[in-house]
Amino acid sequence: MVRTFKVGTLSMVLLLPRTSFSQGKDLLAPFMTFRGVTLNATRLDGVAKKLGPAEIKFNEMDAAGSTDAMCYVGADGTFLGLASDDEMAWPYVDEIVLSHTVEPLGWDEHMGTRREWLAEAKAPRCSHVAWLSATTELGGIHLGSSEERVRQRLGPPDEQKGSSVLIYSTTVRHKQGAPESEKFFRSRFLEITLEAGEVTCLKVIEGTAE
Repeated sequence: MVRTFKVGTLSMVLLLPRTSFSQGKDLLAPFMTFRGVTLNATRLDGVAKKLGPAEIKFNEMDAAGSTDAMCYVGADGTFLGLASDDEMAWPYVDEIVLSHTVEPLGWDEHMGTRREWLAEAKAPRCSHVAWLSATTELGGIHLGSSEERVRQRLGPPDEQKGSSVLIYSTTVRHKQGAPESEKFFRSRFLEITLEAGEVTCLKVIEGTAE
């Protein structure tokens, strides 16, 4: 199935997997919110109220390449990045990354385009926080979780790259009778990177499709 996928002013054609339209529980729904920050509901400039103050940086690219980002680092080096790929000033968060190391923020190649990461001179300075660590969970999974735990939680992936990357995706239809502003599809992607059978990075992205 092919649909037009839209994030801000960016449009692309996306081939959706056969299992995208969930008939029951959306397994990726718990990954859409992290400590009160909800994708496409919390503005990037509102994250500080939930997670603490942090610098927001713009990569100074135009149109589809535009990315705003902010990040946090725990005492054990755990990295949390949040990004918004929209031209408007500090719009809604649409990507969350939880990793052992600093990771690129911006749409991945399986989404149809590749964004350049914020150059070192333009990258935000990560705020150091006490509450963030490798045991911090996103959707019930944390860094160091086993691949077995991931598959028990989510089942087989929609796509797998070798033995190191699992990709899950769902597309959620709007509810009947919803306000006009809510009449779209939500396309959700979860990319899990593994090393020696353990999770080293969680990346979750949600966009909207008309």
